[in-house]
Amino acid sequence: MEAETSNAVPSAPILIDDDNDWIDLINSGRCVGQGTSNRPYVISNLRIDGGGSECILIASVRDVFYKIVD
Repeated sequence: MEAETSNAVPSAPILIDDDNDWIDLINSGRCVGQGTSNRPYVISNLRIDGGGSECILIASVRDVFYKIVD
């Protein structure tokens, strides 16, 4: 079954390999939150075209909380 994506925003693949990448995602409107347990970073409502490769890659990031939904 394919997920409903009619309201999803098109997005390029996401690579997060340091804390500044979270700030860049927030500034681009593709993420909200603060990275804490009470207010984790949330990536949602995106239609990511990985072009046959990874759509989201999170590496070398520690001490943050995040959720990927939708």
